[in-house]
Amino acid sequence: MLIIIIGLALLVVVLTCLAYRFNRQVRLLLERLEGAVPYLKKAGLDLDGLQPFMKPLDWVAVGQGGNNERGVIGGRGLCPCQSEYTANTRQTIHRQMPNQQQIQNCVNNPPPTKPAVWKCPDDCVQVQTHIWHGWMIVRNRRTGQFRLNYTTCAQAHCTRPHDPAVHQVPEAGPRPQPSEIEA
Repeated sequence: MLIIIIGLALLVVVLTCLAYRFNRQVRLLLERLEGAVPYLKKAGLDLDGLQPFMKPLDWVAVGQGGNNERGVIGGRGLCPCQSEYTANTRQTIHRQMPNQQQIQNCVNNPPPTKPAVWKCPDDCVQVQTHIWHGWMIVRNRRTGQFRLNYTTCAQAHCTRPHDPAVHQVPEAGPRPQPSEIEA
């Protein structure tokens, strides 16, 4: 019986040492990710792209609305089939949970769409096919601070200049399905 107790005590000590080393490595990795944020901002990475580097365990979503789906990406380098979407996010900081009026103010003043960031090969042009909006409230677990993020997404498609879709106004509403873009 004494041997089993000593064995279990040694196992606990070994597991505690391993857990300490693992937590230390995770802390170092998170510090490195946070240190990369200023450089990523200077490189032009948007808020959606920065989120994984900004203390990912500190933020929790507490409310959302509108359409928060991602767009369709596909056909990279293939003209006229390339599809891409952009997202432009406006963020406001709040000490308390944003109320309905603050949310409605964001919904009534969406950020403008961003142009597509890729270059089309050959003589193709980029055409926006859909525009949609969504909002999300996140809370910092450590500080209690709230952030209201309101996002405008724009789906773009690569097509030939003589295509009638070049002059069409982008559709508002739900995110397009991949089959709608390829058509």
